[in-house]
Amino acid sequence: MAEQVGTAMPLIGDFVDLIAPVAPSTLGAEVFERFQNEPNTLALAVVDDQGRPLGVIERNAFTLRMAAEFGRALYARKPAESLMDRNAPVAEASASAETFFDAYDAAELGALLSGFIVVSNGRYVGVGTALQVVQAGAAVHRQRAEAMGALARDLALAEAEA
Repeated sequence: MAEQVGTAMPLIGDFVDLIAPVAPSTLGAEVFERFQNEPNTLALAVVDDQGRPLGVIERNAFTLRMAAEFGRALYARKPAESLMDRNAPVAEASASAETFFDAYDAAELGALLSGFIVVSNGRYVGVGTALQVVQAGAAVHRQRAEAMGALARDLALAEAEA
């Protein structure tokens, strides 16, 4: 899509958190510790040794598992690859936020709230969560509103000149 009203299209990569990922072999106890020490981290990406994403571990779902009866005993020694969502959405950092959202229907947009991985040329660059979805969505809507305002001004000028 072309640039509108002199502002660049918001890119999905502009809204990611640059959170250090974990390796597939990282133990659940270490993941739990990361979430405890990083209260603002809502999701952790699991990446291979080449930086390619494998999945996401979402904070709330993981914490609920650990809090369940025998949860800590069951999950503390399991590797991250057995605890992650392998079907987490993946977005190219250079994709426009508008194109990114257009690719998902309402049900799939809900899945983004649990976390999505952002890549550049197939390599992990960050993780997005509900907060980033809201921020990117707001930027898209703000840009659309500015474009509509500019169209209205142009139309009013054209009418005045006519």
